[in-house]
Amino acid sequence: MKNKIFALSLVCVLAIVSCSSITLSYFTDTQSARNTFAVGSVKVWLLEASVDRKNSETGEMLSDSDIINSAINYRNYLGSGILLANQEYNKMPYLKNTGNVPAYVRIRVLIPAGLRADTEHFFYRHNESSSANGAGVEWTKQVNVSKPVTVGGKQYVEFNYTRNEPLAPGEMTERPPFNSIGLRPNTDEAWRTAAIENGWLDASGKFDILVYGDSIQQAGFTNALSAFTKFNNVY
Repeated sequence: MKNKIFALSLVCVLAIVSCSSITLSYFTDTQSARNTFAVGSVKVWLLEASVDRKNSETGEMLSDSDIINSAINYRNYLGSGILLANQEYNKMPYLKNTGNVPAYVRIRVLIPAGLRADTEHFFYRHNESSSANGAGVEWTKQVNVSKPVTVGGKQYVEFNYTRNEPLAPGEMTERPPFNSIGLRPNTDEAWRTAAIENGWLDASGKFDILVYGDSIQQAGFTNALSAFTKFNNVY
C-alpha cells in the first residue's frame, strides 16, 4: 500500500514538471505613435507708406500690393526729408504677419518730447482707425505724455497703437493708426534756432520720428492688451 501511494505521488510530481515545460503562445500586437511638433514662428514686417488704404473721397480700398509699392517708394516720396513751414509729410505704418501663427500686433510711434509739446509749431495726425477706447475701430491708442521714454539719450513721447484683433499668417493690417507730421505756417528761423538750443533738433536741424512694430503670439492670451502687458514685462 505504501508503494502505491509513493507511485501515485510520483505520477503527480511528474505531471506538474511536465506542465511547467510547455511553451505558451499568445496573439499579440504593439502599436506606436510619433508626434512631431514644429515651433511656431512669430514675425512681423513693418512698412511705412505715404497712402491710406481707404480713399477718403470714394471709400475705395487699396490692395496689399498697392501698400507695399507705396512703402517701397517711400524714400522717394520723402525726397530730402527737409520739412519746411506749412508742410506735412504722410507717415502711415502698416504691419504684415510674415510668421506662421496668428499674432497680436502693435505699432509704436515715438515723437521727440519737446516737439510734441510745442503744438503751436509742430503737429501730428492720428488716423481715424485708432481711438483711446478702441471701440469699433482697428486700433486702440495709448499715450503716456507724463512718462517719456529715452532712446539714444533723447526723450520721446510714445504713442502705442495696439490692433484689437489678431493678425493671421500672411495678413496685413487694414489701415494705418498714424497719418502724418508737419510744421505750422508760423514756424520760422527763430523757432528753428530755439529748437536746436532746446535739444529738440540736432545741430543741423534734424530730428527723428521712430516707428516700431511689435508682435506676440495670440495663443495663451485673452486679448491684445493683456498680451502686450506680458510683452512689456518680458522685453
